[in-house]
Amino acid sequence: MKTIKLHHFNFRHLILGITAFTILTLTILVSFISSQVAYNEMSDTLYQQSVNFTHNLARESVAPLLFDSSNGAEDIIKTLLDLKQITEAKIIQTSNKTLAQHTDKEHISYTYPDVTTEKPFDVIETDDGWYFSAIVLNKLDNGNLSTDFILSNNIPLIRTLGFVNLGISKSSIYASQKNIFIRNFSISSIIGILLLLTMYQALRTVTRPLEKLSALMEQSQRGEYAEKTSVYGTKEIKEMSKAFNEMIKAIKNREKNLALTLDSIGDAVIATDVNGKISRMNPVAQKLTGWSLNEAKNLPLKNIFSIIDSNTRLEIENPVEKVLSTGKTFCLNNHTTLISRTGEEHQIADSAAPILDTNNTILGMVLVFNDVTEEYNLREKIKQQNQRLQNIFDDMKSMVALLDIKGRLTFINNTPLKLLNLKHEDVLGKNFWDLSFCNYNAQVQQQVKEDCLKAAQGEITVSDIALSTPDGLLWIEFSVHSVINENGEPIQLVAEGRDINQRKTQEEALRRSQKMDAIGQLAGGTAHDFNNQLGVVIGYLDILKATVNDEKQLNWIDKSTRATLRSIDLTRQLLSFSRRKSTVNSVIDINHTLKELETMITRTVTPEVEVKYYLSEDLWLIDVDNGELQDAIINIIINARDVMPNGGKLTFETENVTLDKTDNLKKLNISAGDYIQVLISDTGFGIDKKTLEHIFEPFFTTKPEGKGTGLGLAMVYSFVNRFNGSIRFYSELGIGTTIRIYLPRSKSSPQTNATKEDNPILPRGNEHVLIVDDEVDLLELASDYLIDLGYQTYKAENAKEALKILEENNSIDLLFSDVVMPGGMSGYDLADKANFLFPNLKVLLASGFTAKARTKFESHLLDKNLLRKPYRKSELAKQIRLVLDE
Repeated sequence: MKTIKLHHFNFRHLILGITAFTILTLTILVSFISSQVAYNEMSDTLYQQSVNFTHNLARESVAPLLFDSSNGAEDIIKTLLDLKQITEAKIIQTSNKTLAQHTDKEHISYTYPDVTTEKPFDVIETDDGWYFSAIVLNKLDNGNLSTDFILSNNIPLIRTLGFVNLGISKSSIYASQKNIFIRNFSISSIIGILLLLTMYQALRTVTRPLEKLSALMEQSQRGEYAEKTSVYGTKEIKEMSKAFNEMIKAIKNREKNLALTLDSIGDAVIATDVNGKISRMNPVAQKLTGWSLNEAKNLPLKNIFSIIDSNTRLEIENPVEKVLSTGKTFCLNNHTTLISRTGEEHQIADSAAPILDTNNTILGMVLVFNDVTEEYNLREKIKQQNQRLQNIFDDMKSMVALLDIKGRLTFINNTPLKLLNLKHEDVLGKNFWDLSFCNYNAQVQQQVKEDCLKAAQGEITVSDIALSTPDGLLWIEFSVHSVINENGEPIQLVAEGRDINQRKTQEEALRRSQKMDAIGQLAGGTAHDFNNQLGVVIGYLDILKATVNDEKQLNWIDKSTRATLRSIDLTRQLLSFSRRKSTVNSVIDINHTLKELETMITRTVTPEVEVKYYLSEDLWLIDVDNGELQDAIINIIINARDVMPNGGKLTFETENVTLDKTDNLKKLNISAGDYIQVLISDTGFGIDKKTLEHIFEPFFTTKPEGKGTGLGLAMVYSFVNRFNGSIRFYSELGIGTTIRIYLPRSKSSPQTNATKEDNPILPRGNEHVLIVDDEVDLLELASDYLIDLGYQTYKAENAKEALKILEENNSIDLLFSDVVMPGGMSGYDLADKANFLFPNLKVLLASGFTAKARTKFESHLLDKNLLRKPYRKSELAKQIRLVLDE
């Protein structure tokens, strides 16, 4: 709604103007109406006169027309010329010959109406006047009827004498009307002016005090209040003046109170009018903007309130336009910077609201803001610290999570999210145990839930749990504890997850190793005892064979010998499985070993199996026991053959690989470095995941009873681990299996093995030999062997007896002792003590090898003079002679 302001006219002028306009209007209206009434009266009179003149002219024209007298006609017309309104008069004969005529120069020509005997009189009226026509008739009735009588009674004439035309002008009437209008208007105007002057004086008396009050109100509106107003006038004016003074006093008090209130407010306050110009500012606003109220008053708000975005440094739209245009409260964002007049910057928080009257009309705007620079800086520091903490948490290898007391996740670092391929929005606000990496397994989910609920009760829980990740299961040590408030009440839970995959792998390796050790010790002990028995059997079979000549009996002895040798091979596998370290290492070329085994491999598998070799050139060498390597390969081939009963494909691949920290060394359980990789693949049935978990366990087999011992792959696993390598199975059902073996590269040069001569004649001797063995049968067998070879023997069943014999017989040249013996003294111990007492005594040890014994005497110098049990007579003869001849 727009307000119209009368800048140059006060109330008195307005009233006078309205009155003058009214008087003028009435004067014109009265003058016009009175002149119009006079005009109508004069018009009616003149018309009636003109009608009479026309009738008179018609009566007077009978004689001149009858006697065709022009002079008579002109005389009649001249009598009419005294009337100025007549502008034309004509007397016309029936032949249309004008008998007499007078036309005034002001006459306006117009066609006269036609008249007949039926209509002897007619008139036409125009704006300029009237045009009368009348017929002149005469009736020959002996003169008894007059023309007047004929004309007035419309009695048919005997004949028509002629016509008369009379033109009457209205100009005189118009002139009289104009004069009357001017006269009346002048008189009314004089009266109106006198009335206006009288009214002006009266209004001046009334309005001057009002004008003074109005000026004082305008002054008050600008904030300039007079101490006291003295306005004189009527009683009503004096009452108004008194009320005005009281109002000013009340306003000044309110202004004072408002100023005190604004000055007392801790926030900055700026008020504007409806145009956005400043009307008020409290001291806080003056200080922050750098403008005083006197300087800023009536200036647009945007001139003194310059604001920018703290982050982008771009100017922010001033709120005054939005508030005044919409009538709604407007708040600035949390990153608003106020630039003062001096260039000083303040972080502010503000809101702008419209000032409304009772009709919701916008009267202005009030802007309230406060300096939050310190809070902003503190907030920024906290934000930076939080970001640093977030970065620290994100750089941690462990999981750190915060949960509310009900187990809902409120914070988690990025480490587990990256590992689990999740985002914050995927997990925040959800129960920790309901997340995808926990709920894949009901047992894991329940364990996590119980730990969180226990922690909410104040307990500290630690559990090992496996989380589901895109790369498989991840073992973590999951610990939860609560954060308590000053009342000792839990208000938050802190969950930590430390990656223990390596520990679990090591624990599993240790468990497997301990299991292997236990089984190995059992197998080694059993094999040792069995070896002793087999040694007795094979030995006496050899002796028996030397004393028998019958072919049939010799055939029986050979079959028994072969069976015994197969049993010896089986015990050697057990002993190989139980060993931790090989004692016969060589620098080996795997490609060469595979070529040596090519014939055996072909014979081992069925003809339907195609064997392919992809052997890398310039393959690195390795340090292993070649015999154990061959045994491991044969064991793998036997398993491959059994899973391809209907044929298939067996592939061997070798290559050099270098593993670094980026490779998954944890799963391989080996260190970084150079390795030879051997891949043996088959296209058999494949192995399911459950079976793969037990594939290396001793005596574990999937073959039918009697078809397998379950030691083949366990021996392979033991062999690979013993030489610091790694073995992994990759299998898919229906597709096949690939075995990947990693063996470390050798740092030694290739060795050339000396060729052994095949001497069918056994070496003999006559020296004195002390034989020590807790197995009586083996003791007797060894004694029989050596006596047959020419040696003199002494026998002892334990170390104590052996030492006693040595002390009693100085002639003994060689001590031949078993390694493992009862009584707490092993063969190594006996050898050490015997060498100490008898420095020149030669020593040869024999052993079926147990893990326990090998661990204890790992680096004994006599390992080179060690004869493997069970031994044949030829082996004993050669080794005894070799030691004695050193």
